[in-house]
Amino acid sequence: GPTTPSDWHNDPAFLVRSSDQRILTVLCDHDAPTIYARISTNPEDISAWGASTNIDSSLGGGDYTYPYLTQLSGEGGKIYLFYRDFQGGTTGVLCYSTSTDGGATWAAQTELYKNAGKYAYWSIVSNGVDRIDIAVTDGTYSGDHASVYHFYMTGGSLYKSDGTLTSAGLPLAPANLTKRPFSPSSLPPS
Repeated sequence: GPTTPSDWHNDPAFLVRSSDQRILTVLCDHDAPTIYARISTNPEDISAWGASTNIDSSLGGGDYTYPYLTQLSGEGGKIYLFYRDFQGGTTGVLCYSTSTDGGATWAAQTELYKNAGKYAYWSIVSNGVDRIDIAVTDGTYSGDHASVYHFYMTGGSLYKSDGTLTSAGLPLAPANLTKRPFSPSSLPPS
């Protein structure tokens, strides 16, 4: 697995699988060409793990960062893995893959959001049943005066904040999403 010193770029993702309470983790170095999955050997126990498996060949990405896992009970326990695929320059693409067998195998990646020439960052939250909400930026707040955009996934479809189905093809771009203006001056004092 990853070998570089730990920092927030290298944080692994963890998920307690609903099927057997074993812990699934996905980990990678910052903008690394490899990404690994491991499953604990016992329910809710971090002391013993199965073999580390490089899942890059299944996903088909390039350079991985920021893995995030969530599972939806309303989709038969399907597991979603989100991550950034860094595509050179300043383009980071929010991608996802799914697993229907508890994380043993993964589908090829889907590019979900891309803003060419801009770093993008996001926050993802799920209700665990049938909806995944995603807030993304069109740059960084450091001098970019970036904006924040929102959309959500449910039933295999993508929606703007107001529930309007987006008919845009993938990957989505800022123009396809609900915008909330943001600038460094709107940050609370530190």
